[in-house]
Amino acid sequence: MIITAIDLIPVSPVANSAFTAKITVKNQGTVTVNGGYLDVWANQPTVQKCGAFGEQWIEISSLAAGATKTLTVNLRLSGAGAKTLRAFADSWCQTPESNEANNQLTKTYMVK
Repeated sequence: MIITAIDLIPVSPVANSAFTAKITVKNQGTVTVNGGYLDVWANQPTVQKCGAFGEQWIEISSLAAGATKTLTVNLRLSGAGAKTLRAFADSWCQTPESNEANNQLTKTYMVK
């Protein structure tokens, strides 16, 4: 499972207001798998380990070989400035993969 894109709506959220993250995941494998959970943090610059709890999470569910799926989570963040959104696919590391190091992606953004 790899994360291929993170899109924020709005691109530069306002402090203390809700915003949306649309996160696209892809099954790089050759068989259909249960993608587990996608955990998301509004501001988490540090790489997370298996079993980490995000501020928001959503079930990825079944994903065919080579298929992509875009998932949406709603977040809220206090304080203005530069932030690092982190998304972690298969955050409980339940789906065996040849590369367990590519399940996280970050997006740096500004909060007004």
